[in-house]
Amino acid sequence: MLGMRYFHDVARAFDDSFDGVSASTYYYGRSTISYNDYAGFAQYDLDTRWLNLSVGGRYEYYSPVGGHFVPRVALTKAWQKFHLKALYSQASRIPGINVEQAASDGVVKPEQTSDYEIEAGYQFNDSLSLVGNIFYTQLDKPIIYTADTAGGSSDGYYNGTKISTAGMESQLRWDQPQFSSSLSCSFYRAIDNAVAYVRGDEGSFLAAPTVKVTASGTWHLMKSLDWNNSGYWISDRQVYAYPAAGVTSLPPEFIMNTFLNYKFKYASIGLGVQDLLNVNRYAPQPYAGGSGPLPLKGREVFLKLQYTF
Repeated sequence: MLGMRYFHDVARAFDDSFDGVSASTYYYGRSTISYNDYAGFAQYDLDTRWLNLSVGGRYEYYSPVGGHFVPRVALTKAWQKFHLKALYSQASRIPGINVEQAASDGVVKPEQTSDYEIEAGYQFNDSLSLVGNIFYTQLDKPIIYTADTAGGSSDGYYNGTKISTAGMESQLRWDQPQFSSSLSCSFYRAIDNAVAYVRGDEGSFLAAPTVKVTASGTWHLMKSLDWNNSGYWISDRQVYAYPAAGVTSLPPEFIMNTFLNYKFKYASIGLGVQDLLNVNRYAPQPYAGGSGPLPLKGREVFLKLQYTF
């Protein structure tokens, strides 16, 4: 499998002085700026009796910063009840025009992500299965925006130092004719965590709970009637609570939802409640911004009608 891509990006500044900057000096002394981006990728898949192999790569040349190559290798195999997967991949994110023209320290380089994963799963019987995954992810030269909170002119983008995280995910499924359910858990811990802009504490990033547990169960009460109950629990999160200058902690959250659905021949009608316990939920910024956590919706009761043509 082969592919190529090309795009040409152009921006023009207007002389309306909305930001107090003349158009003639906006893009490093020019009123117009343009970049070219060339990319090509290739992937080869080979299935054998003992192992399935997938090897690929992508090369990209972005005119303001040069070229870079990212590879991908996957090894997979499924037996009767057991499957195994090992994955190594890289990804790159190039800086856009607005990032390059607002670089606070020279040219902003592409950020590059490396990911290592191992997954294993086992089917105990027709009803019960378990899948687990461990991962390590490293982000090199992350593109970070910093704001001048004193009202000066030092806003801009720059490449931060390396950050990385390691963790695990698992899911247990149990399916019966009258009942089906799943239970999943995920955990991560920050390893390289020196970028203050996204740092919560030594082991976590801002706004990201280190533990999440999710459960869902559906009862098939009748041939046409289903009742689903689901919920999740997340651990505490490190956040900036405006106007306080330091990092504080949001308490853990436990959310429950319920939904009753009746199916006709071509239609269905459902009644549900989201956030059954009416928990005070918040959406915090995942960076050191100027806003505190924003309140989300409380309990919602909804009616759903659906028709299939």
